[in-house]
Amino acid sequence: MKKELYLPTLSHWEHGNAWSGEWEQARFCVIPADGQMTAEVWPGPMSRDFAELTASETFPIGTEGIEELRGWLMEQAAQINEQKAEIEPLRCP
Repeated sequence: MKKELYLPTLSHWEHGNAWSGEWEQARFCVIPADGQMTAEVWPGPMSRDFAELTASETFPIGTEGIEELRGWLMEQAAQINEQKAEIEPLRCP
């Protein structure tokens, strides 16, 4: 069973609170401003300050916007996690 990505309720965003999290190897940050939520995604394990963004998107603050954000974050995370899975770890002989 695939778990669902948790995001805060509408009041969280309406009060201007940011949110960050992870989904396996993917990391994300969502910052609300001016009726919009701007999401940024990057591969872990590095924090945002030390990583290169792979995607950024803006969504309207509202119940529909939160669901659009959730879907987008899950798509982006799937891409990052798939790429990470393709990389073979180095093994000592």
